[in-house]
Amino acid sequence: AFGQNFNVTPIQHISAISPVANGGKLFEPYVVQRVTDNSGNVVYEHETEVKRQVVSEEVCKTIATMLEEGVSGDGGAKNAYVAGYRVAAKTGTSEKKTAGDEGEYICSCAAFAPADDPEIAIIIVVDEPRKGNLYGSTVAAPYVGDALENILPYMGVQAKYTQEELDHMA
Repeated sequence: AFGQNFNVTPIQHISAISPVANGGKLFEPYVVQRVTDNSGNVVYEHETEVKRQVVSEEVCKTIATMLEEGVSGDGGAKNAYVAGYRVAAKTGTSEKKTAGDEGEYICSCAAFAPADDPEIAIIIVVDEPRKGNLYGSTVAAPYVGDALENILPYMGVQAKYTQEELDHMA
């Protein structure tokens, strides 16, 4: 979809996609999960809080499958693809109302992974990109893929390669 203006904050944006990953539950958003002192002792830890159920778990599974197919297939989010991981993502491109003759855009990609057992949600928003095709799929999605390629193994999430991916790597 292509829209006019980008009227949400990144926290609001990621909060909108996260219930799909959470079986329809909307959690209170937060920025810091844990604070530790120099010795590694936890001095603060955020406790997750469910605000409400916003959509059914069944609907979330359907949407997650659609978002994952947009990455693994030839969809608009294919540049967020990471071999060995099922990534669900949605890209966005909006033209600013104040855009001059050249046009000013905001390009984004919000994702969660693994799509079938989510561990992480991520968003990359690029305000006024200047080079190339100015779409979320070409500007933001590749960075989401690059980030997830590093974050998921760091988090201990094991890659599960398809036969096609294994054949391509050989």
